[in-house]
Amino acid sequence: MSFNDLAVWLLLILGSACDIVRKKIPVLLLAGGVAAAAAAGAMAAWKDGTGNIIWGYGLMPGAGMILLAFATREKIGYGDGAFLILLGLLEGGRVMMDLLLALFLAAVFGIFLLILKRATVRTQIPFVPFLLAAHFLQSVIAG
Repeated sequence: MSFNDLAVWLLLILGSACDIVRKKIPVLLLAGGVAAAAAAGAMAAWKDGTGNIIWGYGLMPGAGMILLAFATREKIGYGDGAFLILLGLLEGGRVMMDLLLALFLAAVFGIFLLILKRATVRTQIPFVPFLLAAHFLQSVIAG
């Protein structure tokens, strides 16, 4: 397991726990993720001189999520977008697949809650646990 993989799993597990319990992602966790991403980027640049282009692709989903949070007046939290940016820095373009699968899983879960009348359309659910589930599924399927 590489440093990036370990950092991603640690961020996803801690972020999921915080998002479920507090419905917020702590700034300290985001700062730790930035430090991990900076270390990973430095290692990649030192190893083979690449990594900058992959980082650019990885930033797009998080930046899009932050714009969506702004456009929806924070119906989607800014923390989710910041968390996606961190994952993008560590994973590169692979974060796009995590995001798409997480959105699908969250939609299925939301529909399930609506059918069971356990939630309304306005009920907020944490998003980072769906990123964790999506990353897990992607790791199992893709290897």
